[in-house]
Amino acid sequence: MSKLDFKTIVNQDIYETTATFDIGTAVFTAVWLQAYSDLYDNLVWESTDYVFNKNLAETKGRIFFLSDPVSNACEVFIVQAPDCVESTFAIVDEVIKVKSNGYPIIHGFTTRENAEKFCRDWYKTVYQTEGLHTMSNTWADFRDRTRVRADFLMKEIDAAQELGVDVVQIDDGWQSGTTPPPCEKDGSFLFSDEFWLLNDEAFPHGMEQVSSHAKERGVKLGLWFAPQSVGPFGRFQQDLAVLKKAYEEWGIRYFKLDFLQLWDKARADAMCKFIESVLDFGKDATVELDVTADKRLGYLNSAPYGTLFVENRYTKTTWGNYYPHKTLRNLWRLSKYIPSSKLQFEFMNPGIYTESYKETDLLRPALYDIDYLFATVMVSNPLFWMETQFLSQDNRKKLKPLVAKWKTYRAELSASDIFPIGNEPCGASLCGFHCESNHATHLVLFREVCKSDTMTLQIPKSSCEVLYSNDQADVCFADNVLTVKFNKQRAYVWLRLE
Repeated sequence: MSKLDFKTIVNQDIYETTATFDIGTAVFTAVWLQAYSDLYDNLVWESTDYVFNKNLAETKGRIFFLSDPVSNACEVFIVQAPDCVESTFAIVDEVIKVKSNGYPIIHGFTTRENAEKFCRDWYKTVYQTEGLHTMSNTWADFRDRTRVRADFLMKEIDAAQELGVDVVQIDDGWQSGTTPPPCEKDGSFLFSDEFWLLNDEAFPHGMEQVSSHAKERGVKLGLWFAPQSVGPFGRFQQDLAVLKKAYEEWGIRYFKLDFLQLWDKARADAMCKFIESVLDFGKDATVELDVTADKRLGYLNSAPYGTLFVENRYTKTTWGNYYPHKTLRNLWRLSKYIPSSKLQFEFMNPGIYTESYKETDLLRPALYDIDYLFATVMVSNPLFWMETQFLSQDNRKKLKPLVAKWKTYRAELSASDIFPIGNEPCGASLCGFHCESNHATHLVLFREVCKSDTMTLQIPKSSCEVLYSNDQADVCFADNVLTVKFNKQRAYVWLRLE
């Protein structure tokens, strides 16, 4: 990461400044990062406008670029605000006005072609990743929360060990209370004192039995939890005590925080204090922030804290909304602005709920190799969004060597600047990710369901190695020109160059 030229402005509802170049012909781009992925499947909105008469109408966004088309100079504005804040950019008589409601504004200077990289590099100054990890979570198979029992979870831990999964996350069902809980008139979730007690029927020998089994298998544990956000956070200490017990007595190290309704600044700020208190449990404590519904911290205000659980997608008949190319597209687009190591993206068991999709649907999950599905999310923190114990032996055989290879190189991937290349994934594109570190360059390339079969890239390296693929792709590398010819559709290749 190169040295960044930026300053952070705080405690100003509206930050006013003037550009370092003549804005009479400036080009303006606004970027809105959309959370609430349960309702939206377009998570990045970009719009371009032009300054006219040295004015620009107020425009909503989270990231703003103002650039000079001649000199290529670019000023970047990043508003580090939660979802409850509508941040805007305007120019009034040459004066730039960025509205943030008092949340930090990052004002930086770069060139237009490096503006997106500037955002990723700035993010890494705030978010210090501890490296990529894999996690499994049974919720997506959508069977029944009553399946969350000690004997069931121990089988999940056994499957995780076999597949090389780092963390098994215990989702809704471990607690005595049943979701959804009773609500206030405003719809906020309320929890009684007994709600977060351990479900003794599901765990007759306590959570320690599961914890010991995980420790023996070398698998870490995560836990789903929903802090009460009314008050704001009127049960702050009670909720914190539940998680402290889980950390100290059950060996939980990953806390997924969900059901949050941060509708105002008071709740959003209280949430940050709650997260910081959880992280104070120990250096190995981390949080996973769900951004799939309601108003939450979002992609930027959550920058200092853990990973982001980006989307819920399902193959069950009543939903049938998991498509590999759509998940790939959302990761591809977000990784333009946010380090992919911040994000957690899912892949699913393609062998179940096949009746949810029409046989004429050429993009249905069942048509993809399961290692291809893993590859679509491997530059993020891959989520085995499934009951792993029910994966077929064939799918386990395909996954295990790829996961092992990924773990060998994940430190390099985590240290890399990762950005999207090729055409935007749509189910019929040639696309991928470029991962650049001080050690090596990694490329993860995909041929979707398209007639085009060849990608050509200029790469200033001296050697190329194919690390993994589900295709006998023809790879040619000479004179800094890489050519990859895929011999089938729904194919990927993972390359490492030095």
